[in-house]
Amino acid sequence: MPFRQGYSVATGRILLVHESAGTRALLADLLTREGLDVEAVDSTYACIDRFVDAPADVVVVGLADVDEAELDLIPALKREERPPRVLVTFPGPRREMAVRALSKGADGYVLEPFYRDEVVGLVRSQLPRDAGPYYALSHLAREVAHAVNNPLQIVALMLMKEKVTKQELLKAIPEQTARIEAVVRHLREFGAVPASKPVPHDVRPLVEAAGIELEPGEAVTALVDPVTFPAALMALREAVLARTKERGLRGQLAADAKAVTLRVPVAPEAFAGEDVSALLDSVFVVSESRDVLPGLARARVLLESQHGTLTFADGDLHATLRP
Repeated sequence: MPFRQGYSVATGRILLVHESAGTRALLADLLTREGLDVEAVDSTYACIDRFVDAPADVVVVGLADVDEAELDLIPALKREERPPRVLVTFPGPRREMAVRALSKGADGYVLEPFYRDEVVGLVRSQLPRDAGPYYALSHLAREVAHAVNNPLQIVALMLMKEKVTKQELLKAIPEQTARIEAVVRHLREFGAVPASKPVPHDVRPLVEAAGIELEPGEAVTALVDPVTFPAALMALREAVLARTKERGLRGQLAADAKAVTLRVPVAPEAFAGEDVSALLDSVFVVSESRDVLPGLARARVLLESQHGTLTFADGDLHATLRP
């Protein structure tokens, strides 16, 4: 259970725990000179006690050995409602300690003896940034990078050990690969917009509301999501217009018993020099305007949320729904 609920983490507060008085004093002095609010304690129990009273942004844990009492501090802190970043230090070259700490959820490590700039730089890299308009996106990117890099770092450290057995690798590599796969699976689930209950709808007004002109013809009724479908068409239109000055797009609507397809011819210069398949697949792309899920990826996510597809073939973009 979390030690405390509903607190607000103070930017720049560091909690330092190290059993060596000399190293503890050195680290506290280095970080204090950087203008950080540092509190130092000499045991994991004291660390937990102080964290309850005054939560920190970063907790620096000095490990003397692979001791479970010390290592269990890491997951305990990570179970907090707003968990701190946890960095560990330990005497080199005990890489098995790094593996154990990272497996417990540590965000980084430093070998002792350490360089001043090394410690200060690592601690500062873990501090929360000022909340700007893109803070949520940058925070998400950092967390995703950490969730992927952590298991990769564990495997890399094991491979660097002087003596590593085949059994250790056969156990560690599948475990860490599964962690990465879980992150990717979560991102896919997170990125898909949940579809509301499909209802019979005349597709033509939705297409026209998205600003795409269609050839005259009879109205077509399909089972579509009345919320996400027009949003997907608007995203499709914006993606194409962003890459061409041609504004007179004329789509064609086709329907049969199994599918409804909107075909949008694309000017040849619209995607000149670009891999359209990559544009369809790229989700986390930061453009100059800092758009999230920009262009084709956004339209594809919206369409796939209701079992549709977005493909590019023979110079046309095809947005297809299957009732």
